[in-house]
Amino acid sequence: MTNTVIFVDETALLGGAEINLLMVIPHLSQRGWQPSVVLPGPGPLVRRLEEADIPYNFVPRPPLFSTTYQWRHRVNIPNPFALILSLLSGLIWSFRLYRCFRRERPDVVHTISMWTHDAA
Repeated sequence: MTNTVIFVDETALLGGAEINLLMVIPHLSQRGWQPSVVLPGPGPLVRRLEEADIPYNFVPRPPLFSTTYQWRHRVNIPNPFALILSLLSGLIWSFRLYRCFRRERPDVVHTISMWTHDAA
């Protein structure tokens, strides 16, 4: 029986964590794991995943909003409405990820960034 692992990333841009991901996944495959990646949308990482023949899914993430408003380029004013909207966006993405996990039934879910730690 093959164990499955889903890596959840909040971006499809290429950064240090994504480069590390591309280096780790082939070793997991060699050891009998079936890895896949969940991304919020297309980006440069998708092309690299396709080149490496690594399966991926898109689980769209709603936009986040700035929680501060800058007045006269000096004073940051808290924006409680944006905080509430961002929390709702996070809940929506968590629900979408939950549906993905229920469908895929992974043995392990590995989160890659701070936002995915909370959402997944």
